Amino acid sequence: MKNKTVLLFFLVFLLTLTPRAEALTLLNEGFNDLNMVDAGKTSALVDTTNHWVQLPSGSLTNAIAMLGEDVEGYAIAGSDGISVYERNDATGTIAKNPAFSCPWTTTATGVSVREDTLGIWAISPNSLAYYKASATGTSDDPNLKTSGLVDVLSVAAYRKSDKALVLQKTSDNKAQITLYEATSSLSQIKSFNPNILDPVSISMIDDSPDFRLNTKTTSYYFIYDDATGKYVEDTTKKISSLIDVISASSDQTGNAFLTRSSLDYYINDDVGDASKVNVLSPGGISNPVAAALRPGSFDQAMVDLNGQLYYWIYDDATGKMVRDSSMELSGIPINKGYSHLAEYWSKVITSATSYCSVLLTANSTMPPNTSIKWYISSNGGATFVEVTPGVSSSVTLGNKFIVKAILDTIDNNITPRILPTVKLEVNNPPGPPILPPYGACFTTSTPKITWTFNDPDPGDTQSSFQVEIARESDLSVFLDSGQLIGSQSEYKVPTSNIPNNPGPLWKSGEYRYKYRVKVWDQNGAESPWSNWGSFCVITLERPRIAQITSAPASQVKPDPANPTTHLMINQGMTKEQLPKVKAGSKVTLLVDAIGPFNSLSTLFPYGTGLNASVITNSLNPSGSKTNRYTIDFWTDPNLYKCPSGTLVTMLLGASSAVGNVQLNAPPYAEGVVVTQGSIYEDWLVVLQGRD
Repeated sequence: MKNKTVLLFFLVFLLTLTPRAEALTLLNEGFNDLNMVDAGKTSALVDTTNHWVQLPSGSLTNAIAMLGEDVEGYAIAGSDGISVYERNDATGTIAKNPAFSCPWTTTATGVSVREDTLGIWAISPNSLAYYKASATGTSDDPNLKTSGLVDVLSVAAYRKSDKALVLQKTSDNKAQITLYEATSSLSQIKSFNPNILDPVSISMIDDSPDFRLNTKTTSYYFIYDDATGKYVEDTTKKISSLIDVISASSDQTGNAFLTRSSLDYYINDDVGDASKVNVLSPGGISNPVAAALRPGSFDQAMVDLNGQLYYWIYDDATGKMVRDSSMELSGIPINKGYSHLAEYWSKVITSATSYCSVLLTANSTMPPNTSIKWYISSNGGATFVEVTPGVSSSVTLGNKFIVKAILDTIDNNITPRILPTVKLEVNNPPGPPILPPYGACFTTSTPKITWTFNDPDPGDTQSSFQVEIARESDLSVFLDSGQLIGSQSEYKVPTSNIPNNPGPLWKSGEYRYKYRVKVWDQNGAESPWSNWGSFCVITLERPRIAQITSAPASQVKPDPANPTTHLMINQGMTKEQLPKVKAGSKVTLLVDAIGPFNSLSTLFPYGTGLNASVITNSLNPSGSKTNRYTIDFWTDPNLYKCPSGTLVTMLLGASSAVGNVQLNAPPYAEGVVVTQGSIYEDWLVVLQGRD
């Protein structure tokens, strides 16, 4: 006995140590750092201080523009209009030039300046305007404005003509570039899409029509081909391996690239490439918005989110860039607002095993008019599947996973936010359940049909299941359980205890059935449907009283023509719960039959060796797949033979070529009716149970 006790303890100990099959967690992102963020593809703002992801400020990449090579100064777009500042020769400091400023354009997010006249191009996310300049200043001409544009990012003015290139972002996050000209009106000259993703800004190259198109990671150089009248890329001048560029400015000599943490200068090489020059790079900065490079020099200016303007010049004495406070400003009311659309990308997470089921858990806040859509790739970004957080989803079998979210807003004053924690779990779904073969027909209308859980992940268990039952003859599904929570591998087919509502098997008109099962594992992954299994049923069910010709006053009488009033004889009913009838009263009993029965035997014993008189009819012909029997029976009205309190029991038997069944009460119930009084007490006597 002692050895058995030790063995039992050891088995229990082993079961306790058996690990529960958990889904593999590939990503558990709290936004404490950028280690798992693909910065090259993420256009949303990942705030590692507040630990959330939100829409970035609307494109302010052109919030500042230099006035030109021959003028020390800049133009700034803000909520107080576009302000033009020049160095005052008398004081040596920066000063506003009211004549060439444009206080009427208070929604501009970007600005670019025609160098020889100080004509000003202004953009907002959905508009473009040109304010021509004369000797006395700029003017506001309504004919030189256009609105209804979409996702305008940047504008670059031609140096010595009233033309400008406008950069927009398409719905699939690609660059679209349009050349505008201002004459008596604003006209589109040409437009083209270079099929380049993640556009950021555009910058003209000195007096030429050449320009640079800057993305988050690459600066592309385009030249104008006079022969074809088209722009073509000069691939020798492409600058690659940039990181998270948010603003850029170029001239023939070099380029200033602004990232979220640094302002760097890249000088053009003779071979067409460009290299970072540390001594010409201002370096580390915080909260940047836009930067500009003064043509023909190394001067660089940067505006931050707090409205502070910083200005750097090259100092020959120290051999590096230094701040020039005489050219700096503070308190600039820049037009803050959230971008229309931005994306968050995780880095690729590689799993040792391939998986085809994912569960994404994500917390977020989405004020009205904002949205976040989630996508998962299992093949390194080749394809994505849209998923709903908290719901297990199927993906292509793979092992290179990426989480992507697209954030959007209709109102640029509000943003949705992704909050900690974003969690990606991967799993393989269960295989189709395995169904057993059944031999003889079930002899109950509530059979238990079973299956075997089948999952490739060791230790995984079933969390829920769904069963469909169909007619064998045409596979018409008549019973769908829906998804039911439970680990049991069996389903008890329901019937009905409502008198006017037949059970589903009887209602189908069949006794041979097909069934199939699908399951969900403990991680919510869904299996395919099993193959169809077969079973059959032969049974008598749902006995109920449709008529009592004479009942005691305490008994509610059913109406034969109204099935809702019929009295169910439910399984397990006791003598006290059974309907009451007067001795000798005719009782009409209805019984539903499932199976091709060709005969029915009936017996209603009571008292000592007595049996009620019986007349039986059927709804359908003998041998029908389903039937309904109407059984009239009555006891002797003599109270000496059938005193009050007599229990009438029931013995029913049905036979068919596929098997025989019984419905007996007891044991189904204690009986079918109990007598109380006699029909002799009535003025109207019904002899032998007949009306």
